[in-house]
Amino acid sequence: MSDLLKEYLYRGVGINVEIGMSVEDQMRLSRLDWRVEVAQGSYQTKDGREMKNKTRTAYRSDTGEELSPVSLGWKPYQNVDFLKNFNEFCSRTGMVPERIGYLTKSQSSSIAITHKIFASAIIPKELGGQLWLDRDDIIDSRLVFFNHHNYGQGAGALIYTVRRICTNGQVARETAARGKLRHISAHLGANSKRPTVLLASIHQGLKNYNEKLESLTRQALTDDEVQAMLIKDYGDSGKPWDKQPPIVKTVMSIYKGELDNLFSDRGVNLGQATRSAYKTAYGLLQAVSAYRNHFCSSSISGSSQLLSLWEGEARNDTNKMFDSLVRAYIPRKHTTSVAQQVAVHF
Repeated sequence: MSDLLKEYLYRGVGINVEIGMSVEDQMRLSRLDWRVEVAQGSYQTKDGREMKNKTRTAYRSDTGEELSPVSLGWKPYQNVDFLKNFNEFCSRTGMVPERIGYLTKSQSSSIAITHKIFASAIIPKELGGQLWLDRDDIIDSRLVFFNHHNYGQGAGALIYTVRRICTNGQVARETAARGKLRHISAHLGANSKRPTVLLASIHQGLKNYNEKLESLTRQALTDDEVQAMLIKDYGDSGKPWDKQPPIVKTVMSIYKGELDNLFSDRGVNLGQATRSAYKTAYGLLQAVSAYRNHFCSSSISGSSQLLSLWEGEARNDTNKMFDSLVRAYIPRKHTTSVAQQVAVHF
């Protein structure tokens, strides 16, 4: 993937990780070369006395900016430790590091996360990290580890996918892998099989997810079916079409290709004319994703865009449509559990 596409995929947040880059360079270039310090809280009485209380506050060592109130027993997971763990994980699994960054919430954002560090690695093709739906429709996947510097938010991971033709980014509905995507340090330690167990889970999760996407490319939809699904998921069945909310009417226009020329002039191919997306259930899913990626992002910061895609409104909207399409058009079948898959793998 070109550097230009990476910039858009990560909304300009963070830096690309170059081969041979040290942890120190990663921290310096991504401006993460600071520590989380903790100070005891205090208050001043009316007569001017300075009193200590039981609360503590986490803050940045470089700027003094407050990060979060914390409990007495809370210990920070430092940026340097997070990045050392990330590089060790990539070294032990053969994954290629791609991006490191720091997300902060803008004042206009309704997402309740304000301070979050992330590091992503490319999921290789052999683990399902590259899906060819058509010659012009390819989906790549990344494993993103993150850590919040907000008390109670913790650390974890997600699978982030990007559709090359239009750079739609969305979190994979990786049901099989979800329970395994934990704090990065949980995948390390003396047990050499820990990273491999996670890779097996990711492989199975992406296999399930990719198979569903392929099935959706084969499901043709009429405009009436699309309209009904959009109103069911995002609209109001008691109102006429012209009174439906913008997401319903705009996604319908994207799905029908009515906005292709508008975005082509801006250098964006929405990808609705590909064989996999044209008049299909998969095309409807990508129309919802395009709405959240390209129509709702111009007025908010890159950090807020990524937060919305990874754990906010954009993720919720695309997941809602994905679930609706799977329930409506993909028959349920018995699948081997992740635990059974891992047992067979080893």
